[in-house]
Amino acid sequence: MSPVSKMVLLIWALVPYLCCCEPEQIHLAATTEPSSVIVTWASPEKCNNSTFVYYSASSDPNIKVEGFCYIFNESNPNGVHFYHQVTLTNLTELTRYSYLVSSSGINSSVYSFKTLSSNPSWVPKLLIYGDLGHKGGKLEHELFTVLPSVTKQVQNGSVDLVFHAGDFAYDLDTNGGANGDHFFRMIQPVATSVPYMTCVGNHEDGNNFTQYRHRFAMPRSNINAGFDMWYSFDIGQMHIISWSTEVIFARAQDMQPQYDWIENDLQNANKNRAARPWIVAIGHRPIYCSNVDDDCITKGSAGEHVQQYIEQLFYKYGVDILIWAHEHSYERTWPVFNFNVTQKDYVNPMAPIHLITGAGGCNEDNGLCVNPIRHSKGDWSAFRTEGPFHPYSYGFLFAYNRTHAYWNQINSQLDKVYDEIMIVQDTHAPFPH
Repeated sequence: MSPVSKMVLLIWALVPYLCCCEPEQIHLAATTEPSSVIVTWASPEKCNNSTFVYYSASSDPNIKVEGFCYIFNESNPNGVHFYHQVTLTNLTELTRYSYLVSSSGINSSVYSFKTLSSNPSWVPKLLIYGDLGHKGGKLEHELFTVLPSVTKQVQNGSVDLVFHAGDFAYDLDTNGGANGDHFFRMIQPVATSVPYMTCVGNHEDGNNFTQYRHRFAMPRSNINAGFDMWYSFDIGQMHIISWSTEVIFARAQDMQPQYDWIENDLQNANKNRAARPWIVAIGHRPIYCSNVDDDCITKGSAGEHVQQYIEQLFYKYGVDILIWAHEHSYERTWPVFNFNVTQKDYVNPMAPIHLITGAGGCNEDNGLCVNPIRHSKGDWSAFRTEGPFHPYSYGFLFAYNRTHAYWNQINSQLDKVYDEIMIVQDTHAPFPH
């Protein structure tokens, strides 16, 4: 055989390896059961009935679970088209598992995660932010997003679950979906280690929320073609509600179904307050904020529309904490309802407390994120970052017991707490009480 023929045969033998790439964009999601977790990833290889996760409670993942593959072509011409999903069930709570994903016979690296707990006395560590973009290279990520600090927090075991309160990548569908791919590669060191939970934001509304609905596997994602973008779950002493402010602006047909679902969920949550006393609702666009873009408080603003839609319901059922993003800054309110401040402390609040934590690092403007707070400070505003620029930051939420919950906000560049409150609530019940 001639040298040329040998070379042709060698190249032909290597083709499967040259054209195939390791699974990517791997991310975890919690379900409503702490004993299960959903693993999702993408690959350039076509779906061929070979979607598996191998896992075990040892360092050698040897238990094989099959999942399914789906094709994501719609509004995604330049993105990876083949997505894989496997649900792991009957896991032991508070146990570390090693795992790898496999598609088309190609395995990923080995990762690990620790399961959650169904015990209400468990005190989980929830890390929360919104509005995280990806533009720029490594330097921009180091300087202008929370991601390096969040990654360190996850790697040192300080986080049990991350919640991203809307607005991803800026945007997921930019550059034909390539932007979304880049974002998921960027968060992979975090999202392979802890559940990466979400609510939808206004930057996901392109092409009828197609990118968001296909890329994230939140509870209820299988309902109504993924358009029911609201769900809840229990964790520690808390009942968490994730809901969509975007039905108000882009899915009017879903406003009443979501409202009815939230009311039913809140009714059930109030019946269970002996076990899960703290009710926390997370949405994207806030009712109260001081930013000069007039997203809130002014007549006709988005915040006014959100207020008219939902504030009365959350007050009626005694929601303790409302967490928002959208504004690329940080602000904390006193307990407030309909602009009436019930008190200027956090001892037995008589209305919900609002926390706006949208300073994840949107990177919309060439690596910067400008969203000034320059309005005069409203009576309802207890703390806010001032000026045209804001420290990129994220929050931690802990419910220590049925009466005490703690929140802090961390400057990600300095790794330093710059705001914190302890909330004391002896009576968890509908307001007023």
